[in-house]
Amino acid sequence: MENIKLFLSFLRRFVSVTDEEFEKSIQPVLKIRRFRKKEFLLKEGEIENYFNFISKGIIRKYH
Repeated sequence: MENIKLFLSFLRRFVSVTDEEFEKSIQPVLKIRRFRKKEFLLKEGEIENYFNFISKGIIRKYH
């Protein structure tokens, strides 16, 4: 739940969204994923279909 609050706080920096709008429109499509150190979010040749929000840690991205 804390990750969702962090994301909502980040989102509100750019867009005016009420709690009700967030709960009905955005929260149902959110998916929390956790990764171990050195685990890949995406591998070569795969298409990225998601927006990623990193709440803790660091990520390296190459293209």
